[in-house]
Amino acid sequence: MRISLNSGPSISAFLNALLREYSNWTVHRRTPPRPDILSSGEKAADAGLLALPLTSLGMTVFIGLKYCSRAGRHSFSPPLLLGATRDTAHPIDLLSLAVLISHEEDIVGAVSPAVRNLFLSRLLDSMHSLSDSIEFRNNDLLRLFKEPLTFIESEQSLLLGHPVHPTPKSHDELTDEEVRALTPEFATSFPLRWMLVHRHRLDAEGTNDLPLRQALEDLIASDFEFPEHALTLIENAPQHLPMPMHPWQVKHLLSQPKIRAMLANGDLIDLGEVGSVFKPTSSVRSIYNANAPYMLKFSLSVRLTNSVRVLLPKEWERGKQIHRLFSTPLWQEISDRFPTFGILSEPIHMALRDDNGETIRESAVLFRQNPFRGDAVTNTEVLAGLCQDHPHGENSRLAELIHRLSQREEKSPENLALQWFNRFLEVAIGPFLQIHADYGLLFGAHQQNTVLVLENDYPSRVYYRDCQGTGHSSSAHDTLKQFLPEIGGNAQNTVDDDLGHRLFGYYLIVNNVFNVIASLAQTRLVEEATLFVLLREFLVGLRRNGLRDPSFVNKLIDEPVIWSKGNFLTCLRDINESHEGEDQLAVYVPMPNPIALTADTGVACTETSDMGLSETGFAKTG
Repeated sequence: MRISLNSGPSISAFLNALLREYSNWTVHRRTPPRPDILSSGEKAADAGLLALPLTSLGMTVFIGLKYCSRAGRHSFSPPLLLGATRDTAHPIDLLSLAVLISHEEDIVGAVSPAVRNLFLSRLLDSMHSLSDSIEFRNNDLLRLFKEPLTFIESEQSLLLGHPVHPTPKSHDELTDEEVRALTPEFATSFPLRWMLVHRHRLDAEGTNDLPLRQALEDLIASDFEFPEHALTLIENAPQHLPMPMHPWQVKHLLSQPKIRAMLANGDLIDLGEVGSVFKPTSSVRSIYNANAPYMLKFSLSVRLTNSVRVLLPKEWERGKQIHRLFSTPLWQEISDRFPTFGILSEPIHMALRDDNGETIRESAVLFRQNPFRGDAVTNTEVLAGLCQDHPHGENSRLAELIHRLSQREEKSPENLALQWFNRFLEVAIGPFLQIHADYGLLFGAHQQNTVLVLENDYPSRVYYRDCQGTGHSSSAHDTLKQFLPEIGGNAQNTVDDDLGHRLFGYYLIVNNVFNVIASLAQTRLVEEATLFVLLREFLVGLRRNGLRDPSFVNKLIDEPVIWSKGNFLTCLRDINESHEGEDQLAVYVPMPNPIALTADTGVACTETSDMGLSETGFAKTG
């Protein structure tokens, strides 16, 4: 298919990622663009004209702004224009802009030709994937943005990917056929590939209350389509255990001689792709079946956004530690205090061992608890899908929900947006903040890992998923050890308090809450400034009511800077976030903190006169 080089979603994600990390941009006061540069049906921008100088060329990139966001997620109005002035600027496409920026040392520093070419190829691949999936799901958009969805329908509704990433849908190590067959945006499904694995070839473990064999029996028993011949093979191989695998994972592993040798000597017995189909969730490598007691998360040896998705031993240990924590008095206290809060633990892992007994990480699978079964499959929303932009510029799913509430309750959309946001803070954000402050536990609750359960369209419960992103503060370590002696340890997730604040601030606040704010404000349901005031008042209220360690909340309230993941340069420089040798701090960048600054006069996109440009993309307004 033809790739649109000026796709609105691709431009939006690319520019939002860039502008979060580079501040030398400004906004001209609202001025209608020349009629000859507007395509048929386009309108002049509402908020002004963004100007991004390319100093090495002596040129400037201009693009209309439909909405300029304190939360750092702006809304743009193509076309992209390049010129010495606005009057002489001519349209360019996104790929051309990316080429220019990748050579602009003031913006990206020194970049090798090989790394630059890889970045540009990933951008093209992402643009292609976005165009392809939107075209594929185009007839389904009305339902995806306006009608009730089940858990998996919500998971597979995330068509645009990360809204602040230059290549949000890059799958450059997969073929087009594999993307369409394996990724959630194509609403696909596939059966598991089952292997029988000799016990001496297994690195596998459950927990005391949930042993491995029981978990496997429960998983197979839940599948009414699991064939009799496969059950017979399992029964006739007492020295082997069945292991579910992802079909792409098996294809990759079978390209390796050591895996083929295991099949040849009988250490592996291939049962083939059998049983009911599973569906990929928004995270691609995690899959779901409405009858299964577990979701399954696999190692996939491909790079998706910023990471090669191979599971590490410390990550599966984190899932077990969370599960063991559930049986302690500490977690009973947490559950009593926060009955609307839940975590999907990952109590089981399986992986193959090579001839030397070393774990083959590429073969790993985690079993994740699945509460979304039976009646619980309905009225759930993955927060990233709820807040994503509409591919054609119409209302987000969250905006449609607010309008539905407005009609039902006969109140103004603004009042309902404020009411919904307050409920969201109480149900979905407050527990994370208080559990961290009072117990030292950290959960990387970004939008894609936050699942809301709705009741009458309001948040009533929140689930956190993905134990890979769990940890605890070093200052709380000794206290937590009293309840779980092995905490930290092999999980390697005891985090220095300052680093924990930086990571927690990005995941829970910038990625999660700020995106909710942007989604509500971009469609003019409510002023963004009003939402930041509500957020600040909520945090002040938590502090006033008493927190054992208020230091993180104090930072949110008082410090003028908050830290964000720098997806643009991380992607451009081909940094693998999940690599154990990478400096995690290196991928974080400071951004103005609108929570703290709203106590003064607020952070706003600078609007300048037509005569000149201000110095920075963000400034305090007086």
